Amino acid sequence: MASLLAVTICDSVLAPTCNSVRNTFPSAWTVSLLILMSDDEFTNCLELIGQDPHFGSFELYSLLERVKEIHGSAAELQPSVIGQLGRVATSLTEEELAQLDLSDLMAVMALGSVWEWSDRQLSVLVTTFLRVSRSAVAELDSVSLVALGHLICGIDPEDLALIDPLQFSDAVLWIGKLSLSCSEAQLECLARLLTQPQAFGEVSWWGEGEFTEIGSIAAGLPDIVLSALVKEQIEGLTTVAIAAIPPKKFAVALSPSQIRMFSYEQGAAVTNEQYNNLNYLQKKALSLVLTSWDKAAIDISGRSPGTAIYGSLVEVLVCVLCSVLHIREAANL
Repeated sequence: MASLLAVTICDSVLAPTCNSVRNTFPSAWTVSLLILMSDDEFTNCLELIGQDPHFGSFELYSLLERVKEIHGSAAELQPSVIGQLGRVATSLTEEELAQLDLSDLMAVMALGSVWEWSDRQLSVLVTTFLRVSRSAVAELDSVSLVALGHLICGIDPEDLALIDPLQFSDAVLWIGKLSLSCSEAQLECLARLLTQPQAFGEVSWWGEGEFTEIGSIAAGLPDIVLSALVKEQIEGLTTVAIAAIPPKKFAVALSPSQIRMFSYEQGAAVTNEQYNNLNYLQKKALSLVLTSWDKAAIDISGRSPGTAIYGSLVEVLVCVLCSVLHIREAANL
């Protein structure tokens, strides 16, 4: 009895408080210590823990087990708790994901901000959301699409084609900022939505602004369209879009002269796999971009002018969702 009491006291002393975790970062502590936190302390820090990018799969599983000890099984989790899980939710099984209460868009948005889902998990989450919300893909509005975020890649290409082009064009400003895990076929379907008259229309009429707005979705444009891009349009390609272009498509569609139009940031966004698929002239063009812009890309403070500090993606998406809701309410007045 005395030894058990000593262990309990020792554990309570070693376990960090939520303030301690906030003053460092969650992964600075071992999971074995984090799960010793009191129920209240652990719950208060759950969102922060779920956003830490450094936990491995086994650690996330252990953290999820602690969540279940406090809040119950997947089917019993309240939307407010689901909204705090972050990466911890990726340890849920497909059966558990199907049991989640996704009636709250804020909970959906929190899951949609996570990019580490498997294809099967994405599919289950989308199916669960549609079932709980009693919606069809064709009925999804811009608010729901923004909330889905990465989860949009869980919709089959055939169903993606059913999304309202107007609603998607309203949501693409935020969806296009994401490095989506969508397949090439899915990206092509999403890009096709934006070329409809209800959205942005023919690509030949697009300028730099349209390409910047659609972000990563530009990677889904057909080869023949990418090969016809002019300087103004290429300048609008975001670094996320460039990195998302399938390597073989990149090599086939973009000529050396187009690659030479890249900015330093665009050139630096080219992935190793994309580079390995380029021919000699394309590689030379990219090398010229990176060497000629190298010094100009560094300002007098020694930092790239494109450097920015971003808040948590969940917080950004909350603001986005509120903005979209405000716009929709104003339109209904």
